[in-house]
Amino acid sequence: MMPFGKRVCICEYCGAPVKEEMSEAEIAGVQKNEEFVDAIKAAMHCICTRDYETAREYADKAAALLHDDPAPVMIKYISWLNADYRKATSFLTIANSKRDSGSVAISDDEYKGLLVTYADNYLVEKDQDLKRMFSTNRRLKPVDIQNVRQYENLKRIGLYASDPELKTAFKERCEGLLGECESKLAVSNSLSQSEWDILTDVRNNYLFKAAATLFVDAAFSKRCVDLFTKYNNALNQKWENVFKHGQVSGDKDQVRNYRGEAETLISWARGVR
Repeated sequence: MMPFGKRVCICEYCGAPVKEEMSEAEIAGVQKNEEFVDAIKAAMHCICTRDYETAREYADKAAALLHDDPAPVMIKYISWLNADYRKATSFLTIANSKRDSGSVAISDDEYKGLLVTYADNYLVEKDQDLKRMFSTNRRLKPVDIQNVRQYENLKRIGLYASDPELKTAFKERCEGLLGECESKLAVSNSLSQSEWDILTDVRNNYLFKAAATLFVDAAFSKRCVDLFTKYNNALNQKWENVFKHGQVSGDKDQVRNYRGEAETLISWARGVR
C-alpha cells in the first residue's frame, strides 16, 4: 500500500520505484494551480513595469481559477493605487481578510517587495514630472515644486499613509534611494572626465527621484538639502575651463542649467516642513 501523502515510494521487496497515478480531477487541480501561479507571476511582472492595467487583467484571470486565494486581490490593490484609491482600498480590505490562510502564488515577503516596487514606480513617475517641469520652465520657482508636493499629499501620498505596510515600503525605498545618491556623490572634486560623468549620472538618474522623496516625507528635508548642496558645490568648480580646453567633454550651457536646477531644489528643500 502507498504510504499516506506519497505519490512515489520504493518497493520494500524489489527496490523499484512505485508511482501512484493521479486521477483526472487531481491532474486538473494541479493544472489549475499552475495556471493560477503563472497568471499571478505575470501580474507581478506587470507591476514592476508599471503596466497596471494588464496586471489587473492577469489578476482577473487568476481569480477565475482560484476563488479563495488572496493573491488576485493583493494585485488589484496595488494596481489601483495610482488610479482610484477608493477602489484600491476595497481590494485591500478583501485581501487582508484572506491573507491569514496564505497564498500559493505570493509569499508575504514577495507582497512587501511589490509594495516597495510600487513606491519606486511612484518616485520614477515624479522624477519624470520634475524633469519635465524644469525643461519646460527655465524660471521654475521653489513655490512651483511646493504646489506639486501639496497636490500629491492631498491626492495620493496622504492617503497611502493609512496602510502601514505601504507606508513602510515607501520609507524603505526613499531611504534606499537617498543612500544610493549619497554614495554616488562621494566624489573627489577633481575636474576630470570621470567626475563629470558621475555628476551627469546623478543628475539624470538620481537627483529628481531624491527630490521626490520629499513628496513622501518632509523628514528627509535635511538629507536632501545636504545632498543637493554637495552636488551643487561640485558643479560650481571651473568646469567651463576644462570644457574649453577639451580636457573634459562637456558643455558650459549644460553645467549652467544643472546649477540652476540644483539651486532651485536647495531653496525648495530648505522650506519643506
